[in-house]
Amino acid sequence: MKILFIDLLCPSGHKDINKYLLDILNELNNIQGVDLVTKKDYLVNVSSVITNKIFIPEKYFNYKGKFDYRLKNFLKIRWLIQNIDISYYDVVLVSSYETISFSLAWRKNVTTRTLVFNHNNVDELTSMVKKFFFKNIYNNVEHIVYEEFIKDYLYSLGVSNKIWINHHPLDFSKLNIIEKHSNNEEFLVLAPSSSNDDDIIKKLIQNPKRKKLLNDKIKLIVKSENIDFKDEQLTVRSDRIAYQDYIDELYSADIITLFFNKNFRYRVSGVFFDSLVFKKKILSYSNVFTNYYLNNYPELGDEFDNINQFLNLINKYFTNQNQYKSNIFENIIGDYSKSNIKQEIINILFND
Repeated sequence: MKILFIDLLCPSGHKDINKYLLDILNELNNIQGVDLVTKKDYLVNVSSVITNKIFIPEKYFNYKGKFDYRLKNFLKIRWLIQNIDISYYDVVLVSSYETISFSLAWRKNVTTRTLVFNHNNVDELTSMVKKFFFKNIYNNVEHIVYEEFIKDYLYSLGVSNKIWINHHPLDFSKLNIIEKHSNNEEFLVLAPSSSNDDDIIKKLIQNPKRKKLLNDKIKLIVKSENIDFKDEQLTVRSDRIAYQDYIDELYSADIITLFFNKNFRYRVSGVFFDSLVFKKKILSYSNVFTNYYLNNYPELGDEFDNINQFLNLINKYFTNQNQYKSNIFENIIGDYSKSNIKQEIINILFND
């Protein structure tokens, strides 16, 4: 089988999962080679399964505003179709895409079997325009989603394309690159996701009970889109930290918090899965995404509906921190093991 592996958007946060998928393809029998299509220097030191690298011109990644973004993505796909003989391949894997431009540009005459990974695409379908274009992606394109509840949601909207489930991986290689160790004098509550909601963060900053409720040893570090704030207990930062710092903070944290709002529904969070790798309890603002996981694996953590509940949960975990054992993660780590995800990939590629 010859595979064309394309990342149309090349987001920095998807490098790890792309490498993970390529590593799995490298382990499979009957894969004659994978041609990789990205922007230049996006993925380096990738799997030996790669037989050829094709670089999308940089001009298609430079845009101003939403219209220009979609136009560039449309032109990017047309460039691919015009410059790559897609019929040469048995399967096209698209690891990320923009819905409207893909629906318009990936035409019916592209007959090679095409599989697209959905990230936040499904969560955007509250927009009637995006729902229209999503549902009009040609039926020879098959969707891959991360969970059954996302698949069920798409079918409830009337999507007629075939839909596969390939669970989000747990990347245990991150445990091998820890450099800094934790400060045992502090109880660190870390919220490192770029999807954190600024309105929730503002409520945390402004909460009059925060300093009184929390023990002096409790420290909070929160990633925000636009807010920077610091006092003796809470640090909120908008800058993107280095990857190594992210890994070290995950290792040092006692609790991981997800400040996702109610609109975070039919997608998944890389930070959530990294938390499982590092065996960290999770506190999350209540939403469809965490409802699903904490209903299935209630031992992983708790949800909250307001900041006072969040602060009380932190105190509970701080007081009882020695009671929580790492074996509570065994069930989900088993279910999301590399062997299971590898088998899902085999089923998708060879049992269509």
